[in-house]
Amino acid sequence: MEKKIDEEHYQIGWQILDRQEDFKHILLPDNTYSKETRGYFEVGKEGTYTFLAYDRAGNETKGSIILREKSK
Repeated sequence: MEKKIDEEHYQIGWQILDRQEDFKHILLPDNTYSKETRGYFEVGKEGTYTFLAYDRAGNETKGSIILREKSK
């Protein structure tokens, strides 16, 4: 999910689906952590934004979003 803030900034929505209820935290693209299972991350330029989710056993799940300039 993508939400435009202004001409140069967007919010990328992310969500963790955890059927086993053992989610520990997510590492956001700016190297901060969140223990929330959903949220938004603000971006301001094209690029690849990678999110790493961890469970209590230390397993990692990786997801990336590529933001490109839209054609006019």
